[in-house]
Amino acid sequence: MALPPTLIIDLGSGYLKYGYVDQSSPRVLPACYAAPEGEAESSSLLTFDPGREGWVFPLENGIVTDCNKIAPLLELVFDEIGMKASQFGKTDFELLVFASCDAKRVDGICNELEEILAFRNVTASLQQVTTLMDLDRATGIIVDIGYSVSIVAPIFQGFLLHDRVMTSATGSFFVSAVLSHLLLLMAEAEPKPEAILYEKLSKNLDAIEFIKRNLCRVAIKPAERETISSGIKYQQEGLDLPLGKMVWMAPEVLFDPGLIDIRDIGISNLVSEVLQRVDLSMRPELAQNVFLTGGGSIFPGLGERFHAELRGKFPNLPMNVHVLDDPFERVWSSAVHLARMRI
Repeated sequence: MALPPTLIIDLGSGYLKYGYVDQSSPRVLPACYAAPEGEAESSSLLTFDPGREGWVFPLENGIVTDCNKIAPLLELVFDEIGMKASQFGKTDFELLVFASCDAKRVDGICNELEEILAFRNVTASLQQVTTLMDLDRATGIIVDIGYSVSIVAPIFQGFLLHDRVMTSATGSFFVSAVLSHLLLLMAEAEPKPEAILYEKLSKNLDAIEFIKRNLCRVAIKPAERETISSGIKYQQEGLDLPLGKMVWMAPEVLFDPGLIDIRDIGISNLVSEVLQRVDLSMRPELAQNVFLTGGGSIFPGLGERFHAELRGKFPNLPMNVHVLDDPFERVWSSAVHLARMRI
């Protein structure tokens, strides 16, 4: 008897990744869809990204709360793989990863999806636990720096401490927003020929993504900021534009969302809050296994900055901070690994 196909879906706050176990990499879709008239959701991102108005984002603070909002995205995935709605009830699928959620609600969410999509079988695994399992660890803190939300999940001896999970309204999108703003400020300060180039660059989303992924850095200490920004230029598409301090200024929003008037705490303080909330007996083992992942963990110097800030708050704890490889696809690849073990 043939085994049912394992369709892996990683639903993040910015992008949805999906694919089968035998694929080398996932396909990617925006994790949103056009809202029916009158049902557009409000979002703190609207201040920085007006293009989001009129769209539905199924995750609230990075967490699944309403399966009815997920269903249209899943149906889009099924359409992309050539599967019609009439086939849903005749096919067993295993959804190993589809989003973060309250651990208490995993079974309930699976049952809701089965009913909404008329599937005979839907199962799920929590993103954070799956990632830690792939690292052959049972205890640790997964810091998932996503597109618009960062999630800190403590896991002890294989169990997610769901009442200690914390989120912050900051992520890699905000680094892009700051870059765009800083490029506009440079345009205002430069003479006309260069000003026009900087202004165009501020509106070029591909260019901003390139700068963010390839040129931005995290300063470990304030004194290093001038050094790491010295001589860094945007040299693409025939341009040769100095970027100055923006390459370290933009990632600072991850540590202090207040820089762009977001009333939330930064990612290192978020981990500190989690450590303070867990039982004292758990802290040493958790602090030795802090793992940074997600699209916002790509910046050189991030791990060292994390370690320095956490060490300052917990000088007596053994502290190890690890930045995981392949942060954009880590959850999906972890799920593939788990799926292959189960086949």
